Amino acid sequence: MGVPGGGGVVRAADLALLYQAFLHDPKGLWDAEVLADATGTIRNELPDMWGVPANRTRGGLVVKGTDDLGHRRGFGRTASARSFGHNGAGGQIAFADPDSGLSVVYLTNGLDQHMIRQLRRDTAIASLAADLLAD
Repeated sequence: MGVPGGGGVVRAADLALLYQAFLHDPKGLWDAEVLADATGTIRNELPDMWGVPANRTRGGLVVKGTDDLGHRRGFGRTASARSFGHNGAGGQIAFADPDSGLSVVYLTNGLDQHMIRQLRRDTAIASLAADLLAD
């Protein structure tokens, strides 16, 4: 069975540029109201298997949020609550932080099936990346 949005192939640099376009819309590709809704309005809070609310937008993105569970959604501990993005399976990280202007993408061709190790690694990588622009 196919999964919409699954199995994408992209270079990390290109995906980071897409997230920069979501932040800055340099060519006026999107209506500002639609873009703000797709990157910031939480419309789905159904929990995952660990009980963490999804914080999904209409555009399928995930918002870090203010509930101190953002690291469980792939944003680390240091990105702002307004950060949005979407991780892939097995340890991919992709998000943008409107407060700092940072876009972060970490891609791997491996699938880490150890979910606790993956969560810890993702939290560390995302936190370190967001720390680059802190202060």
